[in-house]
Amino acid sequence: MDVKDEQIIKILTHDSSLSTKEISRKTGIPITTVHHRIKKMVADGTIKQYTIKVDDEKVGLPITAYALITLDFTRLNKAEINQHEVLRRLLKHPNVEGGHVVTGETDIVVRVRVKSLNELDLFLTQFVWGVTGVGKTQTMVCLRGE
Repeated sequence: MDVKDEQIIKILTHDSSLSTKEISRKTGIPITTVHHRIKKMVADGTIKQYTIKVDDEKVGLPITAYALITLDFTRLNKAEINQHEVLRRLLKHPNVEGGHVVTGETDIVVRVRVKSLNELDLFLTQFVWGVTGVGKTQTMVCLRGE
């Protein structure tokens, strides 16, 4: 990865719908070079996917929350699973946008999009608390963000 690849990635991260011609114009890198570099970065796994940014209010999911999950390792050990398996189970829920196993007092953090606080309540009480190994949760509802 060099400076040209970094320029291309920065532009694609901001707007993945741009054509190679537009990327070429913005970077000053020839179109064919841009095309070949993007193909190479896709082939080697540097670029994993192209995505879109959705207006969550317009699709009916105006509330973002982060659920911080602390695990009960006694229950995990009895079930013979680890925190990565718990995360995989949480990520299967349609309202979970993403998550990470983290360090510190919390073991897992998941980002959740819901249409109402009632839906968030149901997500936590009926889904998260039903996942083997969950010991306690702390939820942060986002007020505003980009």
